Amino acid sequence: MSVDIETQASTDPAAEDSSARRAPAVLARFAAPIGLQVLAFVVAIAVSLLLVAALGYDVGAVLAAVVDGAFGSAHAVSSSLTQAAPLVLTATAVWLAYQVGLFNVGGDGQLQVGGLAALVVALALGDLPGVLTIAVAVVAAVLGGAAWAAVAGLLRAYRGANEVISTIMLNFVAATAISLLIAGPLRSPSAKYTPRTDRVAADAQLGDAVPGIPLTFLVALALGVVTVVAVRRTSIGLRLRTIGLNREAATHAGLRVQAMQWQAFAVSGGLAGLAGGLVILGYRYYIAPGWVPAWGLLGIVIAFLALESPGLIPLWAVVLGIIGAAGPAIKGAASVPDAITTVMQGLPVVVVFLVGALARSGPGRRLHAALSRKPE
Repeated sequence: MSVDIETQASTDPAAEDSSARRAPAVLARFAAPIGLQVLAFVVAIAVSLLLVAALGYDVGAVLAAVVDGAFGSAHAVSSSLTQAAPLVLTATAVWLAYQVGLFNVGGDGQLQVGGLAALVVALALGDLPGVLTIAVAVVAAVLGGAAWAAVAGLLRAYRGANEVISTIMLNFVAATAISLLIAGPLRSPSAKYTPRTDRVAADAQLGDAVPGIPLTFLVALALGVVTVVAVRRTSIGLRLRTIGLNREAATHAGLRVQAMQWQAFAVSGGLAGLAGGLVILGYRYYIAPGWVPAWGLLGIVIAFLALESPGLIPLWAVVLGIIGAAGPAIKGAASVPDAITTVMQGLPVVVVFLVGALARSGPGRRLHAALSRKPE
């Protein structure tokens, strides 16, 4: 006698009950990190406003300046997303390196090298059509950042050099080298006082895809999504995560651990280098002293916040981009120092760390047990 297994399973009360129990569990696992991010954001904003009030500044003026500076016009929205674009890529770069058990703190140096490579190529190819110049400059930015990161990756893979120390050192090398270049061979003839390079030609500049939405943000968002999907949903990504979870087991499984680690690190640097290229082509257009904020460090902040939920990287990038874009408006409207903006960008990490520490403490575990206890 044949048995319809699908029909039996669909009408089995035990199966239905099991599915009913699994659904809230899946939702809980999804909602937990989201809830923590929301809590971090709310607490960070509240603490920032309390700090502003304690220092004697007008809280209402600060809030109005944030809203106006970030959303007051299409240009303001575009500025916020322009600030968010490099953050998406630098955070994704840190997240990718972490998947193979490495910590990429060299995003700032890789971003600057990528920006320099894009600028040099764009200036050298100024006579070519703008689209071709942009394409070659973008490739140069990726290769520049990847090559800079590969130095630390190779040292880590084959010589055991700590990648944190080597990437920090390479950050300073990149910044110093670029300072010397813009004061020397790359200095624009029109720069009489402050050294700077020539500007990228107008037809090689990236504008808005639509009013208020810069093309650089869409490119960064697309590559961020592709990177996360590739790591989470492909066989190569599975190998990378295996190395990050257990290097010894990955070696016994026949994976080329050293080669895959430095190659993943190089790809991570390529993402950061692309961020620098997009900054040059879509935002700054030239290099001068202080031409980039600490986007690499902020990328580490975002990667930490979204470590278990990389889909939140663009959201945090936009939040911190809004704060960064509204900084000048806050300073102009309420005379608030730039340090307040920095505090607002860093507080979410502190909140997430404190909440995590509380959850691991004795009272936190008892509270979790009490909330998880089934009613009798």
